[in-house]
Amino acid sequence: MPFKTIHTTYGLTCLAKAETTGTPINLVAMAVGDGNGQPVAPSEGQTNLVRERFRDAPNRIYQDPVENTRFTAELVIPATEGGFVLREIGVYDDQGGLFVVGNLPDTYKPTDAEGAYADTVVRVEFLVSNAEVVTLQVDPNVAVATQTWISNNITAGTLIPGGTTGQQLIKKSNTDGDTEWVDPDVINVTVDIIDERQTLADGQTVIDLATTTTY
Repeated sequence: MPFKTIHTTYGLTCLAKAETTGTPINLVAMAVGDGNGQPVAPSEGQTNLVRERFRDAPNRIYQDPVENTRFTAELVIPATEGGFVLREIGVYDDQGGLFVVGNLPDTYKPTDAEGAYADTVVRVEFLVSNAEVVTLQVDPNVAVATQTWISNNITAGTLIPGGTTGQQLIKKSNTDGDTEWVDPDVINVTVDIIDERQTLADGQTVIDLATTTTY
């Protein structure tokens, strides 16, 4: 059986209305189901999943950076939820209508009581004819950063932006994060000379200074 995501008849109606009136489509919920124990083939006429097992607000809905009419809705199923097989997925709008529906390869979602304590992330992609009709939503109170998102977005370039080749990052003050990039020729290093008498052994060419201070 092929796995796919399609717009429902309701979803296509919403898209047509949004194109005509400019009314945005607000996608506020996602759900997964077990297909009542059977594989599921998504149908345009569906108004609900065959048998819903879990529903929550999307973790995030985001736009493809290259193809702006392609969107991804992401659902996080917490470790405390499970004991069923994932076979179907749906995305709902703020009117309670099923906007897109899809089927999934059988994937068992265990519970923490079964000794497999982990969140499960499920994503569904869909296309629209006009990117302006979909409202992107991320609720900071429920959003979870996945490992893939962190790897792609939290890099040295995002944590410490700016600077040019050869510059050095220095602290402007003792406040955390108060830094700036400067050229090496504007960095002042002051060295106080301290007389220190040492007796070298025969053949000794290296000495250890007792006190060294730079600022």
